[in-house]
Amino acid sequence: MLNKSRIIKWGLYCAVVVLFFRCEESLPPYGPPADVVRVTKLQAVTATEQLTDPEGRIRSYVIFLIDGINNYDDTLQDTAAVTGRLHVWFDADPSWTATLLLTNADISEPTDYSNGVLTLDPQEQFHLHTEWNLLSDDGTDILHELTSVDTVQQTGLVYAAPETLRFQVELSLFSQVEETVSDTQKYGFTGYYQLPPE
Repeated sequence: MLNKSRIIKWGLYCAVVVLFFRCEESLPPYGPPADVVRVTKLQAVTATEQLTDPEGRIRSYVIFLIDGINNYDDTLQDTAAVTGRLHVWFDADPSWTATLLLTNADISEPTDYSNGVLTLDPQEQFHLHTEWNLLSDDGTDILHELTSVDTVQQTGLVYAAPETLRFQVELSLFSQVEETVSDTQKYGFTGYYQLPPE
């Protein structure tokens, strides 16, 4: 017959075993999110540049603004190593495409970037921007390929019909952080350029 002391010891042993397995089940392995850095906003804006020719003519170009966050639950701080590609294409013609390479030079304020070091607290935003002069990967000046709908004789400005521009970005901010890919966005682009004086 078991004495009371042995029964108590056996009961404690069983309780420890049960608690051990319960703890094992309640602590699944932790891993970082799929996108440690995530793009939250990607947009395009039409701007005007003045050419360096003697007439000082103007033409439109596109600025792309890229916003994102640190999606990790800890601060990311390291030497910035921005790499990536912004893919741009028009619905009107599959040959009107361009790939813009991203670098540290594209980091913009108010991103916490100083002396080559990029710091992002959890959920803190980062900002990048890059510009496109409407030249395709094969060197075509797409602006002059668009269908013109109006020419202002007094100024020589030629306005093109609106076209749908689509774009997507793939980027990484640090060498040890995997690349993230944004959703594809679209933008109604209306181009214009100035003819040389006659």
